Amino acid sequence: MASAEAVGAPSPCGRANLRRAVVAVSLFLFLVALRLPSYRTSEASADVAEDLNAGLRVLQGELPYRDFWLLYPPGQAYLPALVYRLVGLRPDFVLLVQVILEAWGGAAAFGLAQTLLRRTWLALLVALVVYFQGSVSPFFLLLMLAATLLLHHCRVHSPRAVAGAGVLTGAAFFFDTYVTGAGLAAFLVTLLLHGRFQRRSWRQALALPAFCGGCALLVAVLMALPLLPVWKPMLLQLFHESLQHGTIMTLPYFFSSFASGDLFLRGLAQFNGLASLPRLLYDLGWWLTVVAQYLLPGLAVLAALTYLATARPAIFSKTVTWLLLLWAIFGMPRGLFRSDLGHLTQSTTPLFFL
Repeated sequence: MASAEAVGAPSPCGRANLRRAVVAVSLFLFLVALRLPSYRTSEASADVAEDLNAGLRVLQGELPYRDFWLLYPPGQAYLPALVYRLVGLRPDFVLLVQVILEAWGGAAAFGLAQTLLRRTWLALLVALVVYFQGSVSPFFLLLMLAATLLLHHCRVHSPRAVAGAGVLTGAAFFFDTYVTGAGLAAFLVTLLLHGRFQRRSWRQALALPAFCGGCALLVAVLMALPLLPVWKPMLLQLFHESLQHGTIMTLPYFFSSFASGDLFLRGLAQFNGLASLPRLLYDLGWWLTVVAQYLLPGLAVLAALTYLATARPAIFSKTVTWLLLLWAIFGMPRGLFRSDLGHLTQSTTPLFFL
């Protein structure tokens, strides 16, 4: 008969989950604390003045797309408006909420990486790389949570997890269209492939992608219902004018590496001894980091295809590889034309997990 201690003792799985939760919460608190000293001048991931002003106009009863110009989904205006409604007209609190959401994105990156990797320290390293070099915008936070649920389904076959992934992806459309659309396409194709890997018929394999896509569509439509009176200008501004306005430009690939490389070379030309060495080394490190970001898509895709062709991985590993590979591939066309580092990272972030 088992002893009382043995009956009451937590299982190894329970202890592992508790340890991961502690690491995720600790990472979240660390990232918030890291940004708190400077959050009032936080570098937002979008146009700060436009976001703050759009929230004020929504608070005054105006509708985006009809009463003021907005080239982003409505979440860009309604999230600041919600903050103003809760705490008053405090733009600094909008920046604070952004700091909190980005820290949550870092914790979500850890959760997704932990689903893929057995070693906690390696998942933590991936999360830090994603936070500092990738995208942790609100829509990417939702997509990372959706991907985690999707992979949970691939392990234990949970239709509820598939529904949750669809709901989160649908919510992400409230903040972004293109990158979220690329993520949804990757999720649906991955579910279909996973079903085929398990030797299900095409009809059976199509059931879960249809279910996930239906949940995403339902949530996206429900969130857009308050904007039904302006649906025509909304679609026009989101899918036509956003591609035509003057700040959109086709940039050469490696665009941001030119500026960082020029900064390093100017520092090298002005080198005047040990006092300037730390700054020179910093500029060199940043230049190499930026170049690596541009090289990452080609190298990662080549490595993934080689792995799939030669390693004969298990079903879950094959599914994971296809998910991350398709997610990056579907998002890359935008990165090829808007290749400044801020836009490129939205396409390359899945490759950090790959």
